[in-house]
Amino acid sequence: MTRFDSLLSRRHGFENILNLRYIDLDTECLLFQNENVIAHNGDSVSFPDELRYLCWSGYPFKSLPPNYNPKNLAILKLHFGCMEQLWNEDHQDLVNLRIIDLFYCIKLRKIPNLSRAINLKSLCCHLVEPLELPNNITELNLSHTVIKETLPELPRYLWFLDARNCTSLEKVSFTDDSFNPFHSLHDGDGAPRREIISMLFSNCRSLNQDSIKNIVANTMLQIHSLAQRWVRRKGISLGEYRWDFLFCCFPGNEVPEIVFYYRSMDYSFDLKITPNGFSGSRLLAFAVCLVADLTLTKRNLEFICKYRLTTTSGEKFASKCCVSVTLAKICNCKGDHVFILFNQDMIIIDNDYEEASFELYIRNLAGDEFKVEKCGVNIFYMDAEGYTISDVMRWDKSNQNSDSQEVANIEVAHDGSATEIRPGDERRFGNGGEEGDGGPKTLK
Repeated sequence: MTRFDSLLSRRHGFENILNLRYIDLDTECLLFQNENVIAHNGDSVSFPDELRYLCWSGYPFKSLPPNYNPKNLAILKLHFGCMEQLWNEDHQDLVNLRIIDLFYCIKLRKIPNLSRAINLKSLCCHLVEPLELPNNITELNLSHTVIKETLPELPRYLWFLDARNCTSLEKVSFTDDSFNPFHSLHDGDGAPRREIISMLFSNCRSLNQDSIKNIVANTMLQIHSLAQRWVRRKGISLGEYRWDFLFCCFPGNEVPEIVFYYRSMDYSFDLKITPNGFSGSRLLAFAVCLVADLTLTKRNLEFICKYRLTTTSGEKFASKCCVSVTLAKICNCKGDHVFILFNQDMIIIDNDYEEASFELYIRNLAGDEFKVEKCGVNIFYMDAEGYTISDVMRWDKSNQNSDSQEVANIEVAHDGSATEIRPGDERRFGNGGEEGDGGPKTLK
C-alpha cells in the first residue's frame, strides 16, 4: 500500500492534518481511483473546513464530504471527477469561492445554488440541470453540455463564454439590469491587463433567431465597452495590450443586418462616410463580421482586415489589422458560421475620411486561405473627451454600390478634442495631436 493509499484508508482522511490549506492531487493521482480507496472511505473522504485550494484530478467519490463546509474554499478543481453532486444546499457561505472547474465531470447531475457566491469569477461544468449564477461571474465554460433548451440569464459582461457543441441549446439571453458590479470595471481604467473576450457558440444549431439577436447585441455592447476603455488609457503603450481582442462565433450563413449595415456577398466592399462636420476631431472605430466554413481547419487562424481610406481632400491611406485565433476556439466548427471580431487596430483617428474600402481574409499559419462567403462592418464614432459612442447609421439607397453592397450614410452625434491613437506596433493612447507612424499609410 502506498503512503497515499494509507492516508485515504484512514477514517478521517485529511481532516486531522493540522493547518492543511492546499491539496493538489493532479494526474498521477488518477492511479488511486480504485475500489480499495472507495471501500475504505465509503462515499467520500474528509476535508478540513480550513481548506482553501482543492485540486484533485479523477476525484473518485460521488460528492464532497457531507460534513465539509466550503466556507473558506477559494478554488475547486476536480477534473474528470466521478461526483454526482458537490455539497448539499445547507452550505451557502460561499463568499470566498472564486473558481469552480469541473471539466469533464460527466456524472455530475446537481450543483448547489451559486447566486450567493458573490466573488465567483469562473465556472466550468457539464450540467443538464439549470444553473443559478451570480451576476459578477466573468468566465463560464459549458462546452459539450447537453443543455435542456435554455441557459440561465447571463451577465452582460462575461469575458469568456464557451457553449460550443451545446447542440440542444435554443435560448440565450442576457441580464438587462443597468446596474452591474463589473460595469465600472469594463468602462474604467482598472480592467484586467489581458482583455480577450470570447463568446463561443459553434455548432449550436438549435439557437433561435431571438437568441442570435441577443448574442449579436451583447457582442456590440462588449465592443463599445472595450473601445471606450482602450481610448481612456491615454499614455499606455500598446505593446502591453496589442494582442487583446474580441471574438464571437455562432452558426449561420448571414451577416446580421440589424447591426452590420454595410454588407457584401463576398470578401470586400466599398462605402461612403459622412465627413466630420464639427470643428473638433473624433475617433473612428469599426467591428467586422464575416461568414465562412472552417470545417477543415487544422491550424491556428488569422482573420485579416485590409482597409483603404480616402479623405475629403483626396488623400488615400491604407492599413490592415489582424486577429489571431487559436485552433481550440474554432476546431470542429461544422458548416457555415458567423464570426464577429474587434481589436485595438480597429480604432483610428478620423481625418475627415469620406470613403472606405474593406477586404477580409482568413488564412492559417501555413498561408492557406479559407473562403470568406459574406462580410460586413459596423462603424461607430467616439467622443475623445467623454468617450461616448455615436452609432447613428441610416439607410441611404442612393449610396448603394453596384453589385452586392448595401451602403448607409453615417451621421455624427458627438465631437471631441483630439486623442492620439497610433495603430501598429508603436501605437499609443495619448494627448498628442499627430498621427503615429504605425497608422494608416499614405498611398502615393
